[in-house]
Amino acid sequence: MRQPKLLKFVGQHDELITGRYYTVREYSEVVGVNDKTMHSRLKNKKVVDDHAVMLYPPLKKVSSLPLIREKAEKLSALWLSKSLI
Repeated sequence: MRQPKLLKFVGQHDELITGRYYTVREYSEVVGVNDKTMHSRLKNKKVVDDHAVMLYPPLKKVSSLPLIREKAEKLSALWLSKSLI
């Protein structure tokens, strides 16, 4: 079986030591993201820095409110979508 790839950490982090080698799984456990996500971040890298082990805030959800709120706006949108000819 193939040995897991070890990547050197160079940077500042509370749980990681600069100069030590870690696997992708160990990086993902420390950061708190999925193994596949961390694999995508570290693809084609030989050295891991602060930016790669940074936890990004979750994306904001788009409001599910309809764009057209009033009856007049709905009627106007209906007529504006019709062709002139």
